[in-house]
Order: sequence, then C-alpha cells, then structure tokens
Amino acid sequence: GDFRYEYHVPTGTQCLVDRRADPRGLVNLAAREPDRVAACRRALERKFGVESLDDLRSRYADTILRLHALGYL
Repeated sequence: GDFRYEYHVPTGTQCLVDRRADPRGLVNLAAREPDRVAACRRALERKFGVESLDDLRSRYADTILRLHALGYL
C-alpha cells in the first residue's frame, strides 16, 4: 500500500493510514501494523533530528498545557 504516518505532538497519538485502500483516511492501522509504525516513527525522528518524537512534546509542553486549558485537546 501507500501509507501515511502521522504523529500528533500535543497528544502523542500516532496514526497509520493506507491511502490506496482508504483514501479518506478513516481507518487507523497503527495497532495492526506495529513494525511499519516503528519504521515510520524512526524515519520521522531522523528527519526532525530528535532521539524520540516524545522529545517534541516536552519542547512544546507549555503550549500543550495552554491548548488543554482552552479546551482544544
């Protein structure tokens, strides 16, 4: 398939979608495809130059708290 991986920094959630089989992106395959998710996650970590994507969450902790307080998360 043609997969798209997403990591949502404010919540730490991740999503994997097969764009060919699910062009609208309605089905999250992350739980069914842990090896593919791990590979995508590592690639994104390399791209952003971080040891872990969770490091991005700590970098934006104040913003995440404000978004929670405002009801966005």
